[in-house]
Amino acid sequence: MKKEIPSSVENRKRKFMKSQREIRIKKVHPGSKKNGWMVFVFLLVMLLAWIVVMKLLIHYRYPVYNHTKIVKSGLLYELIINRTLYRPGQPIELKLVLQNNSNKEIDLRFKTTERVNFIVQKELNFIFFHIPTTVWESSYDILARPIPNRLILKPKSKKMFEASWNQKDADGHQVSPGYYIISARLLNTGSKTILELPAEMRK
Repeated sequence: MKKEIPSSVENRKRKFMKSQREIRIKKVHPGSKKNGWMVFVFLLVMLLAWIVVMKLLIHYRYPVYNHTKIVKSGLLYELIINRTLYRPGQPIELKLVLQNNSNKEIDLRFKTTERVNFIVQKELNFIFFHIPTTVWESSYDILARPIPNRLILKPKSKKMFEASWNQKDADGHQVSPGYYIISARLLNTGSKTILELPAEMRK
């Protein structure tokens, strides 16, 4: 006949077995949660450091060129600025050159007397992204009239548009040093062609 074990003894035995299991778990996983958080924080710091270093390296190398060009449907677009590094107050000369590289005439149609718009945007840089903010447009100084007109470029012929920016914003204030994006857009009907160049202003 099986001997009955008093309930008090059985309870003590269960508590003892439970405490032994807890001790074994602590030995196998000492401070697992704490270590997990430390690893997570370390990886996060390394990621942020890598992003900052990459952005610094990119800005160290840029800007490099003072011109850029593309060709669309036989028409060459070239944006040119007089330099890539400027001091406060130095005028920035802007040029957009069109050249017909095809063997036939290219007919460009415009809805107003304004044919090109040059735009300058300040780059506001953050860790993960940058926000361009417009500080000047050549259209600020032009009174465009709603008169439809055409520009016909014969084969191999060129047309140049020019503008000059004195580094002042729409309110007439000198802009602050930093990185800027200079762009040009031809305003012919149906066109979405935009060329961009980086420039830097230093004290």
